[in-house]
Amino acid sequence: MVWKPPRILGMIVGILLILTLTGIDLYLIQEMSGQPFGLNLFLTVLVTILTLPYVGLWLYWTYHLFTLRYYLDRNEFVILSGSTRQAIPMQTIRRITRGSDHTETAHFRGVVWPGYMWGRTELADLGTLSIHSTQPLARQLILETDEGCYGISPAQVERFLEDFERRRSLGIMRESQPSETRIGLAALPLWRDGHYWALLALAFGANAALFGWIAERYSSLATRLSIHSSVPGQVGMIIPKSSLLIVPAIGALALVVDGLIGVVLHHRERVGAWLMGLVALGIQGVLWVAAVGIVGL
Repeated sequence: MVWKPPRILGMIVGILLILTLTGIDLYLIQEMSGQPFGLNLFLTVLVTILTLPYVGLWLYWTYHLFTLRYYLDRNEFVILSGSTRQAIPMQTIRRITRGSDHTETAHFRGVVWPGYMWGRTELADLGTLSIHSTQPLARQLILETDEGCYGISPAQVERFLEDFERRRSLGIMRESQPSETRIGLAALPLWRDGHYWALLALAFGANAALFGWIAERYSSLATRLSIHSSVPGQVGMIIPKSSLLIVPAIGALALVVDGLIGVVLHHRERVGAWLMGLVALGIQGVLWVAAVGIVGL
C-alpha cells in the first residue's frame, strides 16, 4: 500500500521560493539590457549565472517533495522520492516510535523549509536519523532498524501504524537487503565524479576571470587596438576594442561544447570526459595569453 505525507504547505513554500529566485533572475536580465559593457555589467551577468543553479536545485527539491511517498508490504518498507528508492526490509525494523519521544543532539543537516525536511540529524538515544518527511521531528514516526533510523510522516498516522502491524504479523515471504538506489538520469556516475566537475569549475572560473579582467579595463582602452605581428616584416592588425570580447566568448563556447561532449562520453569513457575538461581548461589558458598580448599588463 502507498502512503503519502501531507505536502500542501511544503509545495506552496517551494513554489514561492522558485518564483522568487526566477523573479530575481528576470530582474537582473532586464538590468543588463541598459548597461554598457564594463565591470558593472560583468558582475550582473555573473550573479545571474551563479543563481541559476539554485533555481535548478529548488526545482529538484520541490520535485523530490512532490514525489515523496512510502510503500509498505509484508516484505519491505520503501521510501520513494524523486530519483531515489530507499528499501528497508521488514525483518530489520525493530519498532516504530514517535519523534516526540526523542531528543535531537545536533543541528539538522540537509534541506529544510516549512513543510519539508530531507537530510540527517542526531538523536541522543538512537544516533543518526535519516529524515524523509514533511513534518518536524516531534510529529514524525521513527523507524528503528538494525541498519539505522528513518524519520517519516505519513498523513494518516494511526491507520499507517495499524497497517504496518497487520502486515508484519503476516510474516515475510522473501528476505531482502537494505538498499538505496537511484533511478533514471540520477543513476549516472557522472554526478558523483568530483574530478570532472572540478575541471569544469576551474575552466569556468578562468573564463569568468578573463571576462572580468577585460570588463575592468574596457572603459580605459583605446577605441581601436593594435595586434602586433610576431613575423618580422609583417604589419600587425588594427581592431575595434569591441572585438576583444570575442576572446572570452570563444572560451565560454569552448567550455559549453567540451562540457557537453564530456557528459556524453562519461558513461562510456570517464578518462575521455576528463580529457574534455582538461581541453576546456587549456583553452582558457591560451585565451588568457592572447588577451594579455592584446591589452598588455
